[in-house]
Amino acid sequence: NITTVILAAGKSSRFKNNTSKIFQDLCGLSIIEHVYQLAKKISKNKILFVCNKDNISELKKKFIGCSFVIQKNQKGTADAILSAKKYLLHTNALVLFGDVPLITYASIKKLINNFSKNKLRGSMIAFKTDEPFGYGRVKTQGNFVTSIVEELNASVKEKNINLCNSGVMLCSSKLLFTHIAKISNKNTKKEKYLPDIFHILHNIDKSFTYVLSKEDEMLGVNSIKDLIKIDKIYQKKIKDRIINKGVIIIEPDTVRLSFDTIVKRGVTIEPFVFIKRGVIIEAKVTIKSHSVIKSCIGIKICISRFYVKIAESFCKLYISPCVFTTS
Repeated sequence: NITTVILAAGKSSRFKNNTSKIFQDLCGLSIIEHVYQLAKKISKNKILFVCNKDNISELKKKFIGCSFVIQKNQKGTADAILSAKKYLLHTNALVLFGDVPLITYASIKKLINNFSKNKLRGSMIAFKTDEPFGYGRVKTQGNFVTSIVEELNASVKEKNINLCNSGVMLCSSKLLFTHIAKISNKNTKKEKYLPDIFHILHNIDKSFTYVLSKEDEMLGVNSIKDLIKIDKIYQKKIKDRIINKGVIIIEPDTVRLSFDTIVKRGVTIEPFVFIKRGVIIEAKVTIKSHSVIKSCIGIKICISRFYVKIAESFCKLYISPCVFTTS
């Protein structure tokens, strides 16, 4: 019984683009859609978006069947959860972030398994990094979390801690809402931060437990540079997957694939190829340099410097063997 809460009320002020960071494309899906796809695997239709007044309409168009609530005052992550309280009664709440698209199903399953063993407590995801600057440091006793110390408040000793907070957590709504009002806004931004719940619960012997995940999975998009970094990580993940299945990619750094690209064994992809979403490449095909392929299923051709585009309504068309060339 898990309801996934996706926090998406931020204004993207640091992203410096006309389009909100959560709607930016990442390998054929928007960032927020990547988070939603994960949430759907966990909670099916029990998904709640915490939005702002500017993005709620777009989110409602994209995610039919979900619930939506506006965080009116933008006073921190604890305030965001409080704004969603009426949707989270009598359930367990999984908190995800709309700008953190690389978290895997495996990591969330590990979190759920840990939570299942400690149902009277909550569970959170932490990660280790060689560069902890800027992250909240996780203080622990054994496998229990005692508190999160933010960078601004950390002592010299605490800054050396390399175990960091992802923000992703799973907790019963009863435990969460019994104690969330105790979170204070006595800080420089006058905001209520959800990670403060860890110290509050530790003091009453209900400490969260934690599981470890990879640092790359926990990266968030705050700036355009962050988006570029995450895109490179995700592209490498897709390419590694198909290379391991017997596909040759010549100069992988020049090739772009999509989140749902399927390439069968024996295919060769030459440099400067862009495969857009909705494409399946059959076995033993060579895709020549500078090809762009969009909305095709069952390609059985050698493509040479040609933009292949099949209308969405015909995307199940199988193309007969042939060679496209340009003069």
